[in-house]
Amino acid sequence: MLLSRLIHYIKGYLVIRVSGHYPERFLNVCAARGILVWDIKRLSEHTIRLKISIRGFRKLTGIAAKTAVRIHIIAKCGLPIALHRYRRRKILLGGAAVCLLILIVLNQFVWDIQINGNDNVPSGLILKNLEECGLYVGQLRLFVNQKKLKNDMLIKMPDLSWIWAEKSGSKIIVNVKEKQPAPEIFNPDDYCSIVAAKDGVIDSMIVRNGMPAVKLGDTVQKNSLLVNGMIESERNIPTRYLNAEAEVYARTWYEKTKAFSRIQINRNETGNAEKKYRLKLFGLEIPFYRNPNPTYEEYNEEQKNHELSFFGNYLGISLSCDVYKEVSLTYTLLSQDSVIENGIREVEEEIDQMTLPDSELVKSTPTYHVIDNDTVEVTVIAEYIENIAQKVKLEKPEESEILPPAETQQPAE
Repeated sequence: MLLSRLIHYIKGYLVIRVSGHYPERFLNVCAARGILVWDIKRLSEHTIRLKISIRGFRKLTGIAAKTAVRIHIIAKCGLPIALHRYRRRKILLGGAAVCLLILIVLNQFVWDIQINGNDNVPSGLILKNLEECGLYVGQLRLFVNQKKLKNDMLIKMPDLSWIWAEKSGSKIIVNVKEKQPAPEIFNPDDYCSIVAAKDGVIDSMIVRNGMPAVKLGDTVQKNSLLVNGMIESERNIPTRYLNAEAEVYARTWYEKTKAFSRIQINRNETGNAEKKYRLKLFGLEIPFYRNPNPTYEEYNEEQKNHELSFFGNYLGISLSCDVYKEVSLTYTLLSQDSVIENGIREVEEEIDQMTLPDSELVKSTPTYHVIDNDTVEVTVIAEYIENIAQKVKLEKPEESEILPPAETQQPAE
């Protein structure tokens, strides 16, 4: 749709009104002779309005007489019409041509860099490293080597696993993926033991490989040895170093206390709004206001950004609007029972986020304490069954460090 409008504008067109007893005959004859008309709208029973190209309009003289209609020009539109209208204003046309040339030249530079996909790595740090690798605002787009930039950034920032700079006119959209910590891989021949991932009381054990270091009912602390990968023998058999495999389930307890207010704050928009505009022109930001802060004490903020683009390519010009909507605060006193119920649910969910994967809730004991008329304190003690087994890789001692079994001395003859 946008492309067809652009083509019509470049070629030029007329908006005409066709009046007669049978305007439909006029449309049929135009279609038969290959004359393109569009945006047809009926104004009355005998009158229609439509758009037609300049070349097609020149063929209507005979058709109008044949179909007994009257044609009236409503508007002349398009680039040829504008050039013909201002053909004698050479200074204006020259200025427009110079402005167009300047816009084309300025569009060859990078005026905006957008970072997408980062959660933990700050955007400022990525922009700083991009600048050191050769990508910065004001750089000529022709000199942006995307493959070299990718390789340099991955070497410079080990926290990133992937990066790519996509050109979109004067804007460079940098898409990144952060490196996720790889799980530790254990080989069957590694020397590993099992330690406790957190405090607890041993409930059950499934030992597939290794020597248990604890028994049921033992209380263990974090990093305590649960299953030993080193097996020693008293029968002069060399010490073996195994890759311990086990599931150790323990009872764990969590306690969390949190205060909740019975006063609920409601934010109601009053209908009053304040707008502050900022023009970003080729990397330079021009504010159209003196005080950046709104005059309202309480407000909701909304930001709108309008970019000037041509066929999806950013031209380096954008207009941002910060909308501040005034709100009035009203207060509602919630019932004590509802606050306690919602508070217990919230604390239980927070405790559940602290547990290990595939944990099982055994019992949850909530209590509450009324601090004052407006505040209630909720405490939850939760008991879980968790697999606290955590494998750790150890270094095997050198063979020289392993003492051979003592030999029996023979009496001297």
